[in-house]
Amino acid sequence: MVFLSLAVGLLDGDGPLSLCLSPRIESRLDSVSRWLSTAATELSAVSRFESKGVKAAKARGKRPLVEGKDLSDFQSMWMLKKENLGMKERLSKMKLLESLVAKQVPLADYEEALKKKLIDELISS
Repeated sequence: MVFLSLAVGLLDGDGPLSLCLSPRIESRLDSVSRWLSTAATELSAVSRFESKGVKAAKARGKRPLVEGKDLSDFQSMWMLKKENLGMKERLSKMKLLESLVAKQVPLADYEEALKKKLIDELISS
C-alpha cells in the first residue's frame, strides 16, 4: 500500500520522473498513475473489509481449546472411536480366519500358524 502511494507520487507532475519526458511517455505515465491510484483505493477498501473477519477469527482462536463440557464431549467421542476401531480390528481378523478355514487346499505352514494365532486371539478376547 505504501509502495502504491509512493509510485503514484513519483508518477504525478510533482515527482522527479516528470523532468524532460516526451508527451507519449507522459500519457502512459498518466494512465499508469491513474491505475495505481485506483488500485490503492481498492486495496484499502478490501483491507478494511477483511480486517473485521481477521479480528473475528483471532477472537475465536483465543478461546480456551477445551472447556469442561467440551472435554467430556471429546472424551466420550474418543471412547466411542476406540471401541469402533477395536470392533473393526476384530471383524477383520474374523474375516481372515474365515477365509483360511474355507480354503479347500492344504494350508501352507505360515497360513496354518496364522490360523492358530487368530483362533487364540479371538477365543481369548
